[in-house]
Amino acid sequence: MPDVIKAYIESLPKENICYTYILDPKSDRHSKAEQLKVFNGFIDLLDRNDHTSTPLLFLISKWDLVSKEYRDAEEYLKKEYPPIWGTLSETARKISFAEFTIGEVNSDNTLIKKYSPKYAEKVFNWFYKNQTGDSLIAELNSKKKKRFKNPFKK
Repeated sequence: MPDVIKAYIESLPKENICYTYILDPKSDRHSKAEQLKVFNGFIDLLDRNDHTSTPLLFLISKWDLVSKEYRDAEEYLKKEYPPIWGTLSETARKISFAEFTIGEVNSDNTLIKKYSPKYAEKVFNWFYKNQTGDSLIAELNSKKKKRFKNPFKK
């Protein structure tokens, strides 16, 4: 772990803090084994410093590159990173996970062709809700149910 990350985890107060962990599913620099090792090191560092109940948001970045192969983050993690999925599923932890993408990017990753704000809005809402207890956007479960038209009514 870089010293700056260690410093945050080891020295900052445990109250009013949360962490974000970002996994790159198409990393050119780190293999899956290396990414798994870094994640395990990060979780170990949190555990050694009594951050087991500190909120953590685990994001799968560049979701647009793998979204055609997987239904959602859960399916991706279960198939590609079972050990990470096991850690994220531990009930004693306050870990959320989600897909993330900025939108459509050109082939050399130098230009955003189409920006998609929905993922950024979800991330911002997660931080806001963890700090205030209130949600800025409607939760998935509270969407109004659509009513079907009565075909017999004129």
